[in-house]
Amino acid sequence: NPPYSPPPKYQEHEWFKDLPSELQKATRRRATESDSFLGTNLFGNYRKNCFSTEDIAMISARKDFELLVPKSFPQCLLTDSLVYMLLRYFNTVNQIVKRMSDDDTRLIMQRAFYDALGGYLRYYLVPMAQLSYYAGRIKLNTVERLVNIYQQCKTTLNTNGNGWRAPDKDVLSQFKVRKIEPVKLPKSCHSEEDASSCAQLDQTCISQEPDQGSMIVSLPRLETL
Repeated sequence: NPPYSPPPKYQEHEWFKDLPSELQKATRRRATESDSFLGTNLFGNYRKNCFSTEDIAMISARKDFELLVPKSFPQCLLTDSLVYMLLRYFNTVNQIVKRMSDDDTRLIMQRAFYDALGGYLRYYLVPMAQLSYYAGRIKLNTVERLVNIYQQCKTTLNTNGNGWRAPDKDVLSQFKVRKIEPVKLPKSCHSEEDASSCAQLDQTCISQEPDQGSMIVSLPRLETL
């Protein structure tokens, strides 16, 4: 920082002080590297040369929200409790934004927040959750909730999400602990729920005449990115 820059504690916004102390500690870090930027859908795909006062305020808010999202992959696959902890964290930030009294400021902050959240969901959280689900670590409704929030971000910003950073092609390699335990089924799997256990599976890929000696097992379709 230049020598005339104020100390960091004087650069924080008032709304940031409303966050719980644990969240403040988790978000006080530098993330200035260009390769860590999550992308944006605030200004479309065209090059913008002129910026209004509102645009500048939105860019500033978007920069601040970029600092509020985690910028690393976890040690291992996700669990339901970890996902819901992250959702509570983002909900806390969202509630702070909603409590802003000035309508214009609140609208700018909401757009900036949804842009940062959508970028985080697209690059980090949704791909990790999908992989964790297929590994049997989290529930289907947990992943569906994340996908719904991601769709809400796109709807709010009226975008298809192409401006956000694309997910890593090999998400599994980002985890330090990558071992996926095989499924262990009990010897007797007969119950009243067996008939409806496959009700949510996508069976459109199953041929009318399956190949001899093979059987296709469908999985829920969660690839929304």
